[in-house]
Amino acid sequence: DLGGKIVMEWTIGEQGRVTSVRTKTNDTGNAEVAGCVANVLRLARFPEPPSSNEVSITYPFLFSN
Repeated sequence: DLGGKIVMEWTIGEQGRVTSVRTKTNDTGNAEVAGCVANVLRLARFPEPPSSNEVSITYPFLFSN
């Protein structure tokens, strides 16, 4: 019966590695799910930002039951 939205913010640095992750909002009522999403993001690899700059991403993850 999980439902709601978790908004995550993460930073992508050199070699497309995630350098930081935080939960901006979580209205699912389940901190473990937000933690799981954060852990997956930490392991993800993205295209490297241009000129070795860091890029900040904010994205909503929607869950419905």
